[in-house]
Amino acid sequence: MWNLALAVQQVRTTFQIEYGSTIEEFLDSIYLAGADVGGTKLESYAKSIERSNKMLTLLTSAVEILRSKHKHGEQYYWLLYYSYLSPQQLQNTDEKLRPHIANISHRT
Repeated sequence: MWNLALAVQQVRTTFQIEYGSTIEEFLDSIYLAGADVGGTKLESYAKSIERSNKMLTLLTSAVEILRSKHKHGEQYYWLLYYSYLSPQQLQNTDEKLRPHIANISHRT
């Protein structure tokens, strides 16, 4: 999830450098002018960001549903968070998970 968010930011930054505005601002001005951007690098940028944002939304939604609906959802949430969602790589599982999950071993 973190990598996906970084990829979106990188595409946005690259676009800002190349075109001097955000993708949204640029697309708005292009559409107002009646230009067609089909099949261009610009369209590729926009589709990439849209696809990545949809994936991030889906992942966030699925994890929140698990967290709120499952019997052990809060515990599973923290396991998922420190395994896949956290921007920092987990170094010490015992230290990070112990406040959220009682009696968890390092192997778990």
